[in-house]
Amino acid sequence: MSYKDLKEVEFPLHWDSTTLENFVPDFTSYVGYDVPLSARIKNFGAPRFVFDKENMIVKFSMEVEVWDEDYNDMFLTIKYNDVVIDFDMWLEDMTVLTNWNTIKMDHAEIRSDLVKNLDRSHADKRVTNYFNYAFGMLIPWANEFHPKGVSSIPIPETLVDLVHIRDLKMAVRDNYFSFTLDPQFIMKTHNNRRQLKV
Repeated sequence: MSYKDLKEVEFPLHWDSTTLENFVPDFTSYVGYDVPLSARIKNFGAPRFVFDKENMIVKFSMEVEVWDEDYNDMFLTIKYNDVVIDFDMWLEDMTVLTNWNTIKMDHAEIRSDLVKNLDRSHADKRVTNYFNYAFGMLIPWANEFHPKGVSSIPIPETLVDLVHIRDLKMAVRDNYFSFTLDPQFIMKTHNNRRQLKV
């Protein structure tokens, strides 16, 4: 997610070097003040889903790579361990929407070839405390703007040359997550294409 993208979706944290100085001591000594930053976000392991009748909680870990604005230099990596999101979820047309209730992270780890003495500055503990605090700003942002890939997930109506989804329903059961769909399969041959309704 580039610095420009974060600005466009009105991300509530000003994602620059001065903000990161709050939990990475001396970060600005290496890159300067008010330097715009971009990020690459990756899953770390598979998410785990916890079901309780009609409620669902997701628990996951992820890595955030912190880069300069144009992705020329990577400064550090933050690993968020065991993030738990309690949220409401529903289907609107072909988009899964969520409203976040609470977010909590167990602990974080920072790695960097650029910034030295991270252990002595207790950077891991500082970033854990900072982001558990900052999550309080992320919840209203996610619920108001429903940024794509964060609190809204569009589902394609058609998988090219394979299937068209005519109707889709979603529900959380006692111990699983259920999608019910009405597909129309598209069978492609060498000379033409025909539709197979199921």
